[in-house]
Amino acid sequence: MTDPDLLGFDPVRLGRVREVLTAHVGQGLTPGGVFAVHRRGRLACLESFGRRDPARPEPMTIDSIFRIGSMTKQFTAMATLALVEQGRLLLSDSISAFLPEFENVTVTADPVNADSPDVPTCAPIRPPTVRDLLIQTSGIVGGYKGSPGVLRAYRARGVRGFDHQSAALTATTQQLVERLATVPLAHQPGTVWEYGLSYDVLGRLLEVASGQGLDELVGDLVLGPLGMTSTGFWVPGSDADRVAQPDRTLAPDQELLTLTSRPAFLSGGSGCYSTITDYLNLLLCVAGRGVAVDGTRVLSPRFADLMLADHLGDLAESGPDYIPGTGYTFGLGLAVRRPVAGHAPGTPGDYWWLGRGSTVFFVDPAEDLIAVLLMQSSWQVRWWQARRYHELFRDLVYQAIVD
Repeated sequence: MTDPDLLGFDPVRLGRVREVLTAHVGQGLTPGGVFAVHRRGRLACLESFGRRDPARPEPMTIDSIFRIGSMTKQFTAMATLALVEQGRLLLSDSISAFLPEFENVTVTADPVNADSPDVPTCAPIRPPTVRDLLIQTSGIVGGYKGSPGVLRAYRARGVRGFDHQSAALTATTQQLVERLATVPLAHQPGTVWEYGLSYDVLGRLLEVASGQGLDELVGDLVLGPLGMTSTGFWVPGSDADRVAQPDRTLAPDQELLTLTSRPAFLSGGSGCYSTITDYLNLLLCVAGRGVAVDGTRVLSPRFADLMLADHLGDLAESGPDYIPGTGYTFGLGLAVRRPVAGHAPGTPGDYWWLGRGSTVFFVDPAEDLIAVLLMQSSWQVRWWQARRYHELFRDLVYQAIVD
């Protein structure tokens, strides 16, 4: 740990991060969490606050394990690029080259009423590709807003996104793919950004392309080389007590599971657990253009840069519920700031993402800044909190920079 003032922070202002988050614990908004702020190659702070489990007296600790939700996507994106580097697939490959279930997929004429038998469908203008899955332009949806008719059709066919609840574990990843392929795409491939289940389909595609389970593949290509020993799709039974839990009284009928064995549904979009030090290793690798903190190269510089490129162009800020926000495009699994005015502090090229249970990160290359906040809110009752905490945490960190 380095004195914050040597890294350009006002220590009193940086202390506001803990003060505000601790106040939120007292207000019952979150049981607790951990956060890290890293600048110029050094840690300015690494702290825990509150309790790991509101039903138990033990405090939150730095080594606590969190369900990181959509912050899983960065692992899947990196594994995809690693396979491309090995020549085992192309970003331009059609999904159906690996998942033939999508060979005859159609596109609905009306995503709002797509579950009605009266709504016509048509053939896609081109096949959806691996790149479409990576940048969420595949037409495979599944977010909270946007294409309600398609979402209803998903539910009618038993499609359920991974949410760490028992109902999500009744199907395998392959069965998820088979069910999704029977529903028309919400949009023509490559024409609209809409959040959804693209990364879950991508996870299954990677399994077929590699001949490995997604857990093994991500472990070999990403987690292992980065020394992320407490990250994966389930938690060893001996570490189960380290898993942070939400306030169960907020959603007593929506208990989040702590998986201690390999699930049948390996979600490339939201299935992983991690710790703050593990996740910081991942972000340092991306910021370091593919090099781990110990010097191990995980991706080539050009492919690491590809994660942070503008993959949307004119499609940025299109579609319903555009999560990246004003002034941001989408890279590979994360939002990237464009060289235009945004609605938050930062600089062009900064990037961020979040997880549904209030896990967030942002990186600002121009400031040589990495910040991570991990908490565990109830996924069903307070999913919107993740966006609020991203903005709050970002504001608190930037106001502490005084150089």
